[in-house]
Amino acid sequence: MTKKALFVFMLVFILSATLTVYAEPPLAIYFEKVGKINTDVPFTSADFTENYEGESSLKSIRFSTLPEEGELLLNDQPIEAAQVIEESELGGIVYRPESNFTGDVNLTWQASDGNEFSPDGTIKITIEDDTPIPEDSEENPDDEIDEEEPLPEEEKIFPYIDIEDHWSKPYAVDLALDNVFRGNQIGGNFYFEPDTVLTRGDFVMLLNAVLGISGETPNVEDFAFTDKDSMPLWLYNQGLLAYESGIIKGSGTGDKVAFLPYETLNRAAAFTMLYNIIDEFNTPKPYALTFADNSSVPSWSVDAIQNLLGFKVISGYPDNTIRPYGVITRAEAAALISKIDPYVPLPETLKRYITAKNGTIK
Repeated sequence: MTKKALFVFMLVFILSATLTVYAEPPLAIYFEKVGKINTDVPFTSADFTENYEGESSLKSIRFSTLPEEGELLLNDQPIEAAQVIEESELGGIVYRPESNFTGDVNLTWQASDGNEFSPDGTIKITIEDDTPIPEDSEENPDDEIDEEEPLPEEEKIFPYIDIEDHWSKPYAVDLALDNVFRGNQIGGNFYFEPDTVLTRGDFVMLLNAVLGISGETPNVEDFAFTDKDSMPLWLYNQGLLAYESGIIKGSGTGDKVAFLPYETLNRAAAFTMLYNIIDEFNTPKPYALTFADNSSVPSWSVDAIQNLLGFKVISGYPDNTIRPYGVITRAEAAALISKIDPYVPLPETLKRYITAKNGTIK
């Protein structure tokens, strides 16, 4: 090949490479649907086409995870995971919730441009209870008070003066009435201070009190937190109680672990402590993590977060994030503790369990 021919060949090659256009992969975007109790939630073709991005039009979709509380149907036939559904069929998809179910369900979908499928996108479906409450009724659908043995009116309230209109009021009052936490008293007034950010030590003491082990002498021998000298004895003992009962595992490895009670509590650590409490008394119910910030979830908290999602103790934010390193306030802690209540055994059962474990370090 002559130099001139070689030059021409190289020029053509370079120009063709420069002009090559690489197609962007398709994208399935998060969206939400709302339905009513005991009523099918229909999807439209626009639900998917308007929440799809790609250089070519949407050709088909598939669901990579399906809802646990109910089922997805296509023309009245159950949809299977990874079943390919053509664009022309999208209007035949419905979600049928379980009988009397209310709350949120999440599922994931993938979109195809005819060449490849996108990464997972999340669909959040909220099922609301629109059952009217008679005007002359004082019934609260969220209360489970035995009608035959109603609580005296004075026992239903606790005199916090700073949360009258705050969303956390029922949870804060429950903690007070259960003698778990009564906020701060100044004179004759009680203050819950719902926006106070908790430390690890604060949360551990709350959980110890919930389990009925607060104030007992820990039976942990030949073990000490590496930061023992940085805290008063009463706080150190609270950490040992939590360590002995498996609520915390400390920060570190082997017997070289720290309590770190003064560190600000993050959501991942709080979720892990909560799951440590209910893990041994409940069948695991892991739920796939489909949050936009999945990559920021620490590996040591994944199991806890998946199962708390499955138990409906926690949920993500409206922007489809879980924010594992976000802080926990008193209000949020009160709500979380209330939501694990159905999964925690009676205090005496817990005490027998913890007593049986004495001397065994987890």
